[in-house]
Amino acid sequence: MFDELLNLLLPTNCAICKRIGAPVCPNCSEFFPAAPRSTWRGDLKGLAVCDYGEQSIKLIRAFKEFGQTSVGKFMAPQMAALLAGHSCDLVAVPSSRANQIKRGYSPALLLARRVASSAGIPVIDALRFSRAVADQAGLGIDARRQNLEGSMTAGPGVKGRRVILVDDVVTTGATLLEAARAVTSAGGEVVGFLTFSETLLKIDHEYLKTRTKNSKWV
Repeated sequence: MFDELLNLLLPTNCAICKRIGAPVCPNCSEFFPAAPRSTWRGDLKGLAVCDYGEQSIKLIRAFKEFGQTSVGKFMAPQMAALLAGHSCDLVAVPSSRANQIKRGYSPALLLARRVASSAGIPVIDALRFSRAVADQAGLGIDARRQNLEGSMTAGPGVKGRRVILVDDVVTTGATLLEAARAVTSAGGEVVGFLTFSETLLKIDHEYLKTRTKNSKWV
């Protein structure tokens, strides 16, 4: 792939410790604080690889904001491992048009394709924004939900399909819940979501604690 060739010609820094040589160096890879868990956003069940902490923040920023897409090679296999025994199609949450133009790619779709490749399951590029939305950063739970409400549409490729939604990070879950609505409206069945990291900063900790206790995903 292009990013692998680029890293060969122009050696990259580790996204976590900045050591030259690999997108994630062997030391940071070995000691990365993965903590796979099941979780909920509204009535949508999901799985996350880790907390949105210091190291995962560095990885996701490198992947999304700094164009270091090869970091996805570290993230995707860990996400794919959580899909063992499941054969649903993957559907990535969309990027806004502005972010797509700025970055030149959709992070969630790129990540979903890597996960699909690792897990040996299909990915459907189905979701799009049907109207402009504001940047979610800095918005609270209600504001995020209102910002995204009715903003997405799903293509006919999801009709009659059981799908798992994919994103790099989940906070309040507003994006995933809107994506689930769009897929359902197009005739698909959303059985859950998969994300690399999860932040609990803006959600009800006790609610999640209750919902995830002894829960099984899909």
